[in-house]
Amino acid sequence: MRVADIMQKEVATLHPEDALDLAESMMKIGRFRHLPVITPGGDLVGLVSRGLLMRHSISCKLQLGERTEREWLSGIRADEVMTRDLFSVTPDADLLDIVDAMATRRIGCVPVVRDGRLVGIVTETDCLAHLKTLLRASRVDAERASLKRFRALPDLNPGASAAEPKHSMPRQRTTRVRDAQKP
Repeated sequence: MRVADIMQKEVATLHPEDALDLAESMMKIGRFRHLPVITPGGDLVGLVSRGLLMRHSISCKLQLGERTEREWLSGIRADEVMTRDLFSVTPDADLLDIVDAMATRRIGCVPVVRDGRLVGIVTETDCLAHLKTLLRASRVDAERASLKRFRALPDLNPGASAAEPKHSMPRQRTTRVRDAQKP
């Protein structure tokens, strides 16, 4: 399986001159944790993460209000704090290799680039959603195989009606001891 099979193609981005208050608002509204930073031409130059944003936020350290935090963040540009040394991949990269690299490097997303330009992103959430799909398919396959094995059992009760299950054992006639003693 390739990265292109699960990557998000619609990616919210920042420009290097954008302030961190914009990044904070975008992350809050969009409910995501990573914003690639691109030039106006679309070249990937960095990444701002929720963790990076939190490290530069003063409200968490000084317990200030949201307004003060926004004012503080509005004075910090994305290119001042963004991660520049990025691990990125192409759309045709093998998904297993990417998942392995994310786990080994302990990173939450991998930008997907073609000729230096951002074309998508793969996040932990994307990988988990794909894993969920695979596990469901595996469960369905296992249930189908079990049903197929069940249907392959020999018919143990050929005289049973259609309403009775074919896999049941033949009914044995039982006699109560008291009835057996009557002449």
